[in-house]
Order: sequence, then C-alpha cells, then structure tokens
Amino acid sequence: MATHRPSAEAADMQPLFLSAPAAVQLVRALGVAPCLAGLAALDDAGFRQLFAGTPVKRTGRDRFLRNVAYALGNSRRREAALPAIERLLADASPLVRGAAVWALSRQAPEVFAARRGSAADPDPAVQAEWSAPLAE
Repeated sequence: MATHRPSAEAADMQPLFLSAPAAVQLVRALGVAPCLAGLAALDDAGFRQLFAGTPVKRTGRDRFLRNVAYALGNSRRREAALPAIERLLADASPLVRGAAVWALSRQAPEVFAARRGSAADPDPAVQAEWSAPLAE
C-alpha cells in the first residue's frame, strides 16, 4: 500500500490542531502523521491506541511527548504551537513539563521570562529548566 505524502505547500496549509481521536483515525485510515498539537493532546490511552504494534509504543508516552515538546519549540508556527506547549506545561510527567518549559523559552521568550520568577514546580529538573538562561 502506498503512503500518501502531501506536498510541502499542502502540509503547510493543513490545520495544526487535531484531537487525539481524530489523529488516531487519520493515521489508521490514511497513514498520514497527525499534527504536533494533536500528538501533544494524547493521553496514555490515546497514545497506546495510536501506536499499538509499533516501535514507538516502546518509547512510552512521556518520552514521546518530551520529543513532541521539543518539536513544538522548534516549530515555525508559534501561534499554533503555544496552546499545545501550555497544555504540556501542565502534564503529570516532569519529563514532559521540563521539555515544555524549554519549548516555551524558544517560542515565547517574553512569556518565559515573565513567568520564570513565579514558576513553582516540585520537580528539580523542571525547576532547572525554568532557571536556565534564554538561548540567543
């Protein structure tokens, strides 16, 4: 079965937001990767369903969402990435929250700088991300 690969122009025009159930349906039906915001919205059940029977499942949800956060931090679509980053900042996993802090510092350094003084996270690694200097 051939996979559908949209052109760069078509991919750029696709909406960035996709719910986790819609992302699962899209991947299963078309073999097209879901958008980053849709991936950032995956809960554990959605992650397991989407990646059942694939090597990605062995990675685990937390490490996978850490990578999604890094991709959001490097995205050129700030207005679409920021809501997904905010969602990841509230994730239960410190691994995900730490990567989301880094992503926020990349996408919205002014928001990061304003929030870093009042950011309170119980995890030392997440606190270290809030304390890290801004990248130039």
